[in-house]
Amino acid sequence: MTTAAGDDDNKYLLEIQRAFIDNCSDHLEEVEKLLDRLYKAAEKPGTAYPVDDLKAIRRIAHNLKGSGHVSGFPGISILSHRLEDYLAGAIRLDTAQLEDVRIFVDGIEELLDKVRGSEEIGEETISRLVRQLPVKKTAAPFEVSTNTAVRARQIVQKETPDELEALLVMSSKLQQRLIEQELLSCGFRVTNITSALSAIDMALHIKPDLILSSQVIDGLIGGVELAKIFSVLKTTQKVPFILLTSDNNESSIKNLPDNVRVARKNENFIEDFAERLLELDFFSAARKTTKRRK
Repeated sequence: MTTAAGDDDNKYLLEIQRAFIDNCSDHLEEVEKLLDRLYKAAEKPGTAYPVDDLKAIRRIAHNLKGSGHVSGFPGISILSHRLEDYLAGAIRLDTAQLEDVRIFVDGIEELLDKVRGSEEIGEETISRLVRQLPVKKTAAPFEVSTNTAVRARQIVQKETPDELEALLVMSSKLQQRLIEQELLSCGFRVTNITSALSAIDMALHIKPDLILSSQVIDGLIGGVELAKIFSVLKTTQKVPFILLTSDNNESSIKNLPDNVRVARKNENFIEDFAERLLELDFFSAARKTTKRRK
């Protein structure tokens, strides 16, 4: 039996959702107009580039990420989040990159159409759309001068199957971008998260193949605690987890779950990272998972 207060809450939620659907539609129409102008600029290199239009798309992605989450549409929030990540740091997009942006927009529109049709959007649908999203092309941030480092990066690049999702949890934006670029250069798709609670919610929806987290995260839950939480959740308990730390105090990272390894956040990261993946037998397990999906 529902109470009057419960009915009011449901009515309020429906109003929020209807407003979001209308706003989302308007935002996507605006993105299409902005993309058209950016296409014209990309096809004429000599003309002034409309940087403000690019910033506007990034701002819309950020708004949809937040409002989609609050309104109860996690799929739209997640795809908007990934679009925001894709555009982070960009000052100009070529036509190929603009086509990538259109793929993000098409994914959001697909979910919005399902919402309008009152279709249920399951986690499998969200995971499928996320894995179809373009990957930002980037160079690796760390100079690799030693033979060991060169071999380590080559191993990860060669052995990483396509469409592998990495969830990166770090509160420091600078460090997050550095590690993200290294992961992208090795062939991973990356979702950036800055808090442990958001990471738990995101992991349950996108079902990552690998989770990396700083030992220190803003908030009540740190990297060690997050690893332990993921180790007991059914969706993530078998997902390899790499704890990123600059701390040499071994006592602070004791009693970790079996699927957790520690990598150092320094110039030797790629070597450490490759070694940890090999220890976890990550590559052979990832190839089997990729085959099952296909």
